Formats: sequence, C-alpha cells, structure tokens
Amino acid sequence: MLLTVADAFALAGVALLMFLVGMSHSEPSVGRPTSGQHASFLQLALVWVIPGALALSAYIHARLRMPITSVVQGLFFIVGTTLAIGETNMLLSLG
Repeated sequence: MLLTVADAFALAGVALLMFLVGMSHSEPSVGRPTSGQHASFLQLALVWVIPGALALSAYIHARLRMPITSVVQGLFFIVGTTLAIGETNMLLSLG
C-alpha cells in the first residue's frame, strides 16, 4: 500500500513538473530568441528515469512472485511511460 502511494505521488510530481515546464515555455518572451533553446541529453535522460525505475520495480516484484504488487507497478509503468512520451515531445518541440 505504501509503495502504491509513493508511486502515485511520484507520477503526480512528474505530471506537475511537466505542466510547469510547458507553461513556462508556452509564450516566448519579448527580445529573447526561442530558436536557441534545445532539449539537452540530461533533460531527456531525467525524463526517462522514472519509467525506467518503475519497469525495474515491476520486474523485481514479478521475480519475487508478488503478483498484485507487480500488476500495480506495471500499471504505474504504463502511466509513467505515457507521461515521459508526452514530456519528451514537449521538450523536443520547444527547441
């Protein structure tokens, strides 16, 4: 139960971070060129850390023969991957 709550908070934090980054870049500032902004490798790697950790967690729980926890982790992995794809598209479209 505690693991589910922790994963839900982690995914909510990722969604909030994605929203804040998107809103901060939604309108270009006057006098600042937008063509010079590119998504760095570090930003993209950071986006994909959470889905990677969720995939590892789902695999470990499956190996430990904890089916319910493994299914919950798998569902969080799907949500985390969807958020990571959206955030990657957002970062790449900013550049």
